Amino acid sequence: MSTLFRNTFYTSLAQGCQMVMAVVLFKVASSRLGSAGFGSYSLATTVMFFVLLFDDFGLNTLAVREIARDKKHTPILFNQLWTFKLVLLSLSVLFLSAFMLATAQRYDGPTRMTILIFSVCGVLSSFTQLGYAVFRAHERMEYETIITVVEKTVYTLLGIMVLALGMGLVPFSWTFALASGVSLFLAVRFLKAKFVTWTWLYDFSAFRHLLGAALPFGIALFITSLYGQLDIVMLSVMKDMKAVGLYSVAHKLLNYTSLIPTIFVTAFFPKFSIHVKDKDALSRIFTTGFKYLSMVALPLIPAVIILSPKLVVFFSSPDYLGATGAMAVMSVTSALNFINMFLAGMYGATNHQNRILAIETAGLFLNVAGNIILIPKYSFMGSAYATVATEGLVTAFALSWSLRHIAVMREWGYLLKALLATGAMCALLLFVTRPFHLLINIALGAAVYFAVLFLTRALDLKHIRGLFRELKG
Repeated sequence: MSTLFRNTFYTSLAQGCQMVMAVVLFKVASSRLGSAGFGSYSLATTVMFFVLLFDDFGLNTLAVREIARDKKHTPILFNQLWTFKLVLLSLSVLFLSAFMLATAQRYDGPTRMTILIFSVCGVLSSFTQLGYAVFRAHERMEYETIITVVEKTVYTLLGIMVLALGMGLVPFSWTFALASGVSLFLAVRFLKAKFVTWTWLYDFSAFRHLLGAALPFGIALFITSLYGQLDIVMLSVMKDMKAVGLYSVAHKLLNYTSLIPTIFVTAFFPKFSIHVKDKDALSRIFTTGFKYLSMVALPLIPAVIILSPKLVVFFSSPDYLGATGAMAVMSVTSALNFINMFLAGMYGATNHQNRILAIETAGLFLNVAGNIILIPKYSFMGSAYATVATEGLVTAFALSWSLRHIAVMREWGYLLKALLATGAMCALLLFVTRPFHLLINIALGAAVYFAVLFLTRALDLKHIRGLFRELKG
């Protein structure tokens, strides 16, 4: 396996293992920490993403694109980038210092300590993900898979043990820092063994060029993270940690579904980069990815709305049933995010990052305004409404512009068949299997949905086998 098939296989394996362990840890953490403690944990992971972004600023995405286009540049580019990240580390420290000072009177001691620990995780992860960029550009996703599985296993097992012993939030947070250190160590070992020798390479003129090239990616990632994560920060300031905890159950649970578009983006990004000047090939690749992503996203919305009470209880506890309404609303957000993540990857790979940046900036303003207006009156439900409005705006603009200027969608007829399959699934969940256990509902609903897709030939085994043969080639 040396093409898109291998990329997708290894990325799927890594993301699948991550999802299983994340769901297990989610159940234990939400139950053991309580809504306020779980809110503090969620806030800390949110701050961690911003710390990571300040130390990255789009350099990892730039590395994938540039190395994929010319792999001979790997040693020089990699060493310039990791050296540059050491310089950018000062921005992460400044951001964290400013945030901690601004919220000094708002959060308690354990919450503040948890934020600091997860910020360390963010810095370590920034360097690990630079290694992932090299693996992805060389289409050797198996190394990323190994590191991801080891990291998630370490903090899942240790985290569950710490919580089972009743050690609390701060010791639980340290298990993530330990796992981040292990993953960075493995990334260094694989890079030295297979791809590049680490050396200090300080070049101010090169840094200026890299920053200019990466800045659109970095700003786009930063803005995306703002309107994807800012709601939790705003809730923590405008309400309390209990509201954050309830909202985070819905937010984090539906975030797990983002593993599916992550698989596609990771696997397809190098291919988009390679075929940037071949619109026919680009359109074929885009159509394949968009079709299968949308067929997964479409039934997600009604399924989550129907099953949301069971989902909350199964993955956390009855104490979080207040999050049911937010989960139903955010199912729409999750489905739209499938499309937005895939489109953002294509924009970046085809040198249209400035365009997606403009679209996401508009989304950010809408999200901030929506949260400011809605949180005081509707608490975490206001955040849910603001988030779905944001994702809808981004989807409408990003999809319409990409279809006019980047790639042509060669197939639309499958959507009617997918709607028919979704209707059949909803009828089953509402009128036949509703009293059943959640897992039985999910299994039977998925079986009916995909059965109708095959019966209507929206999916075809012969076509799928042919596609796999092409991808393997």
